[in-house]
Amino acid sequence: MPTLLREHQWELLDFNDEDRFLLFGTEDTGYLTLKPPEWAGGDARDSDTDRAQEDGRYFGRDLRGGLQANFEIGVLTDHLATLDSDAYQTNVDYLAALRSWWDDEDLRSKSWELAVLRTFVAGRVWRAYGRPRRFSEAASKLQLLGYTPVVCDFAVIDNSVYADEAAQLNVALVSVPDGGLIAPLIAPLTTTPATMGERTAVVAGTRSTWPWVEFVGPVTNPKAQIGPLTVGLSTSIPEGTTVTVDPRPWSRGVTRDDGASYAGYLSPDTPVLRELKIRPGSHQVIYSGIDATGTSECIVRWRDARSRP
Repeated sequence: MPTLLREHQWELLDFNDEDRFLLFGTEDTGYLTLKPPEWAGGDARDSDTDRAQEDGRYFGRDLRGGLQANFEIGVLTDHLATLDSDAYQTNVDYLAALRSWWDDEDLRSKSWELAVLRTFVAGRVWRAYGRPRRFSEAASKLQLLGYTPVVCDFAVIDNSVYADEAAQLNVALVSVPDGGLIAPLIAPLTTTPATMGERTAVVAGTRSTWPWVEFVGPVTNPKAQIGPLTVGLSTSIPEGTTVTVDPRPWSRGVTRDDGASYAGYLSPDTPVLRELKIRPGSHQVIYSGIDATGTSECIVRWRDARSRP
């Protein structure tokens, strides 16, 4: 479970097991950050082309690489020594524990494995998704006294950090009052309730962020209109079943609650998942579908995003 952080503290979490963590940043943790970390932006990538037979260029799509947080850490353990372990032994043990996160074989050997980096800055907690990468310790006789300086970094999967707490908006289906029969009438005559619900999502932060949408059955052809975006499925979801459309790079997919893929049921008006982002601001969320029970709902979640904590 994530730690209740204090100012200037950082925490590394295992993405798949948040009970595994490493706390650092303040002297009492044994890992003192010597200065605020540098957040390096990713290099720009463009697809510009030259204008034929004239000056200038045609602009293409500008992309950026992932962020990177660069740390200078002093492994400071003289005050943590005990009767069973002197300052030198304690420092070696703390250094090994720190290095283990930067040399995790499971993390390095599987392309889908990630870590989470959390921090507390100016009263708010932010998180980034990525991997510990570079790690270098400085050899020094000070280690005998319980001190070893380390330079290391954390490579972020994208170019944003996110609010630690996800925002959530639940939208239920309600019957549309102006139903009825439309000619020509062909026997036998049946009616299905037209249903729709609407609420407002307020997205803070300074960067576009990923909304992930959960459809709760029973419902047929569920669709969520989130501002200019449409997220829908061309299928029926039975009662007691949920399907989640998740565009986030670290968990991208369309899955039923038992893990089965529903990617083939995305509606034609749903954009490719990499383009499912919403800008900061207020957005009307309209949920529609066919549900005779009136119990279905759509759950929209997101984390406010910015370029650094």
